Amino acid sequence: ELARGRGLGRSSPSDRPLWRRRCCMPSSPLTEALVTDAMVKSVQRVFKTMAHVDVTYIGRLDVWDRSQSGPMVVGCVGFAGALNGLIYLALTEDCAFDTTARILGMTHAETRAEGPDAVKDAMGEVTNMTAGGFKNVLCDLGHLCMLTLPTILRGTNVSLSAVKGAERHVFRFERAGIPVVVDLQFKTGG
Repeated sequence: ELARGRGLGRSSPSDRPLWRRRCCMPSSPLTEALVTDAMVKSVQRVFKTMAHVDVTYIGRLDVWDRSQSGPMVVGCVGFAGALNGLIYLALTEDCAFDTTARILGMTHAETRAEGPDAVKDAMGEVTNMTAGGFKNVLCDLGHLCMLTLPTILRGTNVSLSAVKGAERHVFRFERAGIPVVVDLQFKTGG
């Protein structure tokens, strides 16, 4: 065994997680422009493909814009690997409900009859696909990582705190004049 290189404390590539098997040094640094471009394209592609609606990128924010009032639906997907972080997607409850109806191809009455789980599932999928599109850009650049399952938060006066030591990017979009906010927080993995 020792002569064939086994038992020397080295692991074979198949013993390592997938994101570490192909991992090499990242080929490109994550610049602000690259992060913004990747997130904008991901959000716009997901809303256009799933809900058949356009979202307009308004710009970057220093902090999460709390100007929208009333009940909110916030999706969260984490990622771990070469980079660790969270992506939050926040919509008003009405916007989340309308987006869900469009995704399911139902009227508002039919969507209401499905109950709150329909909104939870649809917004989980929108958040997951948005995070997946962003993650694919990271992986293409050598920053390999995997996603967590989505979590959905619902409530009023929702606030998100910054993760200690994380780089934070907050993006504001609008869908028919209604704000859609994406809060991206990440740091280099260990």
